[in-house]
Amino acid sequence: MNNLHKKLIIRIVFALLIIGIIFYSSSQPYSEQNLQPLISEKVQLPDAIVSLLSKVEFTYAGHIVSVETKGVPGFIEFFIRKGAHFSIYLVLSVFVASILHIWMKRKPLKLAVLTILFVFLYACSDEWHQSFNGERTPLFQDVIIDTVGGICGVLLFLLWSRRRKQNT
Repeated sequence: MNNLHKKLIIRIVFALLIIGIIFYSSSQPYSEQNLQPLISEKVQLPDAIVSLLSKVEFTYAGHIVSVETKGVPGFIEFFIRKGAHFSIYLVLSVFVASILHIWMKRKPLKLAVLTILFVFLYACSDEWHQSFNGERTPLFQDVIIDTVGGICGVLLFLLWSRRRKQNT
């Protein structure tokens, strides 16, 4: 087995590992993932920060997100959870793009489109998977966050790939 095949296998294994993590996380009920008790116990924000956060209010999936509606722990948890969506799909897209890069030999536009399509479809399937869990809410808004994370991952991969090519 040559070096390129080894790299491909390693990247496929990592991509499948990330897919498995996403699938497992979607299978868990919210009660097992609830971070609010931990945040309440470990995070003590100064009153000035709480006052500042209390001024932030927006609508997400038809619900108002604010310190008033969610409490400080719920407000913080919201951003942690959405950040996790963004981050895990960013990492997944880097691995998918790197796999396609090996197969496609320097076709960046096609690589980007296929990677983003894969991320979008997997994010849709993940939200559909969540619909089978009574404590979870499938949201198209989460698919958008996942896809934006995937787009950022593809862009990072393409920038890294371009820089690496220029340095060789």
